[in-house]
Amino acid sequence: MAIEEMHQNLWAGSGLPAQTKMLAVLCNPPLKPARGTTSWRNVEVLSAVMGASSFAIANLIEQPSRSTSDISALAGKVDMGALTLRLQTMAMSAEFVIVGWGAGAPAGWHGHQWQAVLNAATCGLAAGGHEWVAHVSETPRHPSRWRQHTSPVHERYNGATFELRLAAALRWSPVQAFAS
Repeated sequence: MAIEEMHQNLWAGSGLPAQTKMLAVLCNPPLKPARGTTSWRNVEVLSAVMGASSFAIANLIEQPSRSTSDISALAGKVDMGALTLRLQTMAMSAEFVIVGWGAGAPAGWHGHQWQAVLNAATCGLAAGGHEWVAHVSETPRHPSRWRQHTSPVHERYNGATFELRLAAALRWSPVQAFAS
């Protein structure tokens, strides 16, 4: 299904075909099981909002950590070829992709190190058949920040519920918009 058709179906309320899978690309996994995290719950909400029957999470950095500052030691040490192949493989089985790796480079990373990771990721997603990706807000904001960002306190998005505000915050971009 073309991205334009999928986008129109979502906002027209007709949803997606049955058995639609969403791929969420995040920064790195937590130390504890992912299912209990805020990020997991928010990705789960977004998959329901978008009409997906299932979702998978892929991480740019496979090393689990407690926070982004814990991954500073991994700056420049990501295997770009493995990342590209992993994302390509996972993207091939998804109808659409959400990127939520964060609004900027992790603490301790130089911009060029993080951009190299994003270049590998966009290559993998494109090779997996995705020309467009969705994200919450104007940047690929991390799911752990979605509730705060869409809170009615900030008056950024209309909607009485988190689900409605999350849907209002969704943006689509060409996958290559994140490459340099």
